[in-house]
Amino acid sequence: MHSTRLTLALVVIAASAGGVLFACSNGESSVGDTVPSEGGADASSNADTGTPLDNTDAGTSSDVDGSFDLCTKNEDYEVGCGRGANLTCGDAGFIDWCHLNDKAINSAQFDQAELNCMTQANCDSAKRHDCDYQSYNNDKLDTAQAALVQAYCQTCEPKDVSGCATRHTTYDPKAGPDSVSDLFIAAWELADPLVTKIQQQCTGGALDAGADASTDAGITSCASLFSNCSGGVFVDTLPDCPK
Repeated sequence: MHSTRLTLALVVIAASAGGVLFACSNGESSVGDTVPSEGGADASSNADTGTPLDNTDAGTSSDVDGSFDLCTKNEDYEVGCGRGANLTCGDAGFIDWCHLNDKAINSAQFDQAELNCMTQANCDSAKRHDCDYQSYNNDKLDTAQAALVQAYCQTCEPKDVSGCATRHTTYDPKAGPDSVSDLFIAAWELADPLVTKIQQQCTGGALDAGADASTDAGITSCASLFSNCSGGVFVDTLPDCPK
């Protein structure tokens, strides 16, 4: 991630200041810090080949059984890691807010990764994200997620759409969590309705960046425009605290 631009990940962090987001990014704002098999056994084996963009539906967060257990586990995790005083919406409102947030924001892949990666061994956010991201190398994008990746690559990297798709959906554990792009975050960790909205509002003619995407500078500029746009869509989707 480039620290010089407003990324989707940074928007998530800003939105969660004073609380814990059940969402995405490289900040302290994700749910859970656990490592599947202590770091994801063999999860890096696909790092060089890429994650297949085959339209196999993985579902949305609403398909994952045990949302209540996920939110409860998140609360226990944050308390166990010494961050209980900073729960979004406070002790009384966190669980109800978490359910709303999970339904509106999170993908099935993210929820499953967090269930596996939310342990006291991963109180450090970088360790938890590394665990989450490695798990995606063994997963598949669903139809909406793959469509977003395709649309982004056609908009911002039209000379190498296939390579773009692989680069932005594959995690390299050696490069670490900070190496992933905002497209990676959006495609893997956000719920389908939000993913589709980002595709509609932040790719193609809506982004108004295609003309510049034939050069390296244009690719960088296009990525920045996508980050700002997707970050705005994300923030607009965040639920308020229940009353």
